[in-house]
Amino acid sequence: MNQITRQRRARLRAGFASQANGAASRPSALDITDIRHFPVREPVSGARYSLLRVTTRAGLTGWGECRFDLNADVKALQSAWVGRPVYAYATIAPSTPCCAALDIALLDVLGKAANAPVYRILGGPTRNKVRAYSSL
Repeated sequence: MNQITRQRRARLRAGFASQANGAASRPSALDITDIRHFPVREPVSGARYSLLRVTTRAGLTGWGECRFDLNADVKALQSAWVGRPVYAYATIAPSTPCCAALDIALLDVLGKAANAPVYRILGGPTRNKVRAYSSL
């Protein structure tokens, strides 16, 4: 494990420790107040995917997307996440089909709140090149 990975994990642990000590029980400007689902269908290919919008108490919005239709999952997502802080993004269960959409939306809000790109929120650049791929 390299030094950058260790630093990122230490920052995440510190954030969750403050949550466990009661910091998350007080209302915060970064608490989630609404989660909305927008189904999208491409006209030519007919492919369906979902956009997810997360809104905070401060009025910040974050957007995420995934290749699944989230109609069935939105109610469960709302009951599990409305009222929670956006910085708890690392606690998203990876087994849910919409975890990518929620993760992206929460990181989008954090970037807007910090007035910084998401890669800086995650600890800054770690390499100059990244091999691109898609699973959509």
